[in-house]
Amino acid sequence: MTKETMKSRKNIALIAHDHLKDELVTWCIDNRDKLKDHILCGTGTTATLIARATGLDIKAYKSGPLGGDQQIGAKVAEGEIDVLIFFWDPLEALPHDPDVRALLRIAVVYDIPVATNRATADFIMTSEHIDKEYVHDVQEFKPSVDIEDMSEKILVFTAIKCPDENRRGCDIIRTFFYWNRCYICCERRIFGYRCFSSCGCGGRYCGR
Repeated sequence: MTKETMKSRKNIALIAHDHLKDELVTWCIDNRDKLKDHILCGTGTTATLIARATGLDIKAYKSGPLGGDQQIGAKVAEGEIDVLIFFWDPLEALPHDPDVRALLRIAVVYDIPVATNRATADFIMTSEHIDKEYVHDVQEFKPSVDIEDMSEKILVFTAIKCPDENRRGCDIIRTFFYWNRCYICCERRIFGYRCFSSCGCGGRYCGR
């Protein structure tokens, strides 16, 4: 985990499914005085309706089914969204349901407050943190493989005989490895061969 600070002026995303757009617009009208102090964005139709009804400056992304949910999800991952107000309809299946689930998931991963109905939205907007800086924990990316640990391990190695029968004693070690690391000769290669005798094949067989 790493610590990040939300500024006092929050980036708030506003989204609503079709049957709940009027409810979100009404909520925005009721909370206009608080919303005007923050940076607003939303999916296409929702953002347009809110702007017309409230006169608030709000950035409109694409419509949800056309990728707007994914656009906002990307902004969450980039740390550019602090609060998500998403009035989603639990009683209706939508063609972009996977996008909705992905957006809600990424909001949880990055530890931002999410309101999925009017009650939770009211609690967020009346919170003491909405107009103040707020420090929270954010997932820090770590590779799934410990590179330093793996660099010390030989995965597979096979001893093979030099194809040139005239070259005596030319045993070749073929190594497989991660991260371009040859574990036998410790040279950085994509696919490593090491000749362990001076047979003079010039790398034709051993890759030297």
